[in-house]
Amino acid sequence: MTSVITSDLHLKISRKKEDYRDLEKFLESVKPVCSDLYILGDMYMYWFEHPNLTDQLYNPGLSLLKNFSKSGRRVHFIYGNRDFTAGDYFKKHSGVHYVGKSAVLRSGEKNVFFEHGDGLAKRDVWYQLWRFFIRSPVSFFVFKRLPAGAAITLVDKIKKIGKNNAAADRVIAEMITEGAENVIKNYGYDSVVAGHAHLKYEKFFKWEKKTREIYIVPEFNFPGEFLVLERGRFEYRRFS
Repeated sequence: MTSVITSDLHLKISRKKEDYRDLEKFLESVKPVCSDLYILGDMYMYWFEHPNLTDQLYNPGLSLLKNFSKSGRRVHFIYGNRDFTAGDYFKKHSGVHYVGKSAVLRSGEKNVFFEHGDGLAKRDVWYQLWRFFIRSPVSFFVFKRLPAGAAITLVDKIKKIGKNNAAADRVIAEMITEGAENVIKNYGYDSVVAGHAHLKYEKFFKWEKKTREIYIVPEFNFPGEFLVLERGRFEYRRFS
């Protein structure tokens, strides 16, 4: 079983097929080697499922994932800070195998933990407070009862939060690796893979006589390097 891992695609909400050309080429490129595709969140610039907005959310990106799934590959979607409301509508129209905030995979002799990464950056205190508020049941309740126009206005404001520069991304990557190291020590995982920091970042350390691995997957860029997991071994491969 070969798993291809990507994150932070930041696609537009659009009905134009040309806005999804890179995604289409990527899926076709990895298809010959991929049994499972893991998308670690922020597939779209924003994704908010609202009762009166679902027609506007339909787009070719979902169809591409559905066709990829129909070809015999499984797609696992770990939602991020821009698409944490992905649910039944997303799953139905994309055909993904799994939607959730994290996932665990047994590969070879390794237990691998997947997360978007923003939840691991515990030292980013103000962001964590915002994250707690925006994902609370109260926020969900209010958002889904807003008129469509007000919901769109709110989404436009929310999607601007969390934009970083390269220096900030490096700091966030270090925060994520700290959080990932704690997850490994608390739960015994061999590896943690995340996104969110938009850059390629790796850390290896010894714990309980075993080498543990932390990978942060860079922002989607096709053609480019993507993380591949096969029989417990990670490597970056270039797809074009």
